[in-house]
Amino acid sequence: MVGNQNKHLGVALGFFVVMGVLLGIAVIGAETYNNYRSKAYAPPPNPIPNCTSLTGPSSVTVGQSATYTASFSSEQGNLGGEIDAGQGGAFKWTPGNKPISGTSGSLSFTWTPTVVGTYDVFCRSWNDAVAECRGKANYVDGPPRYACAGPTSSMSVTVVAAVTPTVTQAACNNKTKGDANCDGTTDLIDYSIWLNHQCNKQAAGTACTDLRADFNGDGSVDDADLQVWKNNYLSDTH
Repeated sequence: MVGNQNKHLGVALGFFVVMGVLLGIAVIGAETYNNYRSKAYAPPPNPIPNCTSLTGPSSVTVGQSATYTASFSSEQGNLGGEIDAGQGGAFKWTPGNKPISGTSGSLSFTWTPTVVGTYDVFCRSWNDAVAECRGKANYVDGPPRYACAGPTSSMSVTVVAAVTPTVTQAACNNKTKGDANCDGTTDLIDYSIWLNHQCNKQAAGTACTDLRADFNGDGSVDDADLQVWKNNYLSDTH
């Protein structure tokens, strides 16, 4: 009787031991499987380069230059980039690609538009032609070219027509005698007009919009006109 009880107890203990082992194996197996899944399905490091922080003027006048700057990066190195302008998915201006040493850097490009309109200005970044990002989605034509993650990889730029300044000129016969205000007398008022409206049409960035004191008619208000005024101011005949 006692022997049978011991036998049954041993069987029960053996059963629980086996179940414990099987349960442990199951737990270990599940953990191993989960670890495998986490490694197998984890997203790989992003292989796509990126460009960000595009800056520059949002409005440009035809014929004037505007400079745009952006930051570029690629975890794989072999980095290159450029900044482009386009309309409706078609490239209008590309300055040519530039290499960047290491895995990150910045580039600046200067654009001088010739046609009015609204343009997309965006950066492009690539790693030795393995993958490329473009800052504006409608300029992406498929792998290995993708949209840049950004932020600020593109901007809208309006190109406006140059405004021709209104030129003020004297309309009297005495202009060639230094009479800037056409009152019939060459005096200090005419000198004041010359002094306040000096300009040189040949000088960069200087607009000649008031030519009342352009006594010699060369399109500038300068020392030559002052000499005309002096000659007539000191003369008894005006």
